[in-house]
Amino acid sequence: MSSEQTDLEQAVRECVREHHDRGNSHVKTPHVAKELDVPAQRVSPYMGDMVREGALEVWRDSTNATVYRIHL
Repeated sequence: MSSEQTDLEQAVRECVREHHDRGNSHVKTPHVAKELDVPAQRVSPYMGDMVREGALEVWRDSTNATVYRIHL
């Protein structure tokens, strides 16, 4: 894993935590990607990792974007 990937993973996790800290119980990949100024395709794998870890739960899956419920 490159340093850039590790940095992006950390940024995704921090962004999700910031959403949670602001009182948001749900988040979408495009919102995180926009805040980090990267394509959503680069954020998606890290969101999937967070689902497997239990920090996020797929709340609604749609063609536009998956909505994740935050469990931090």
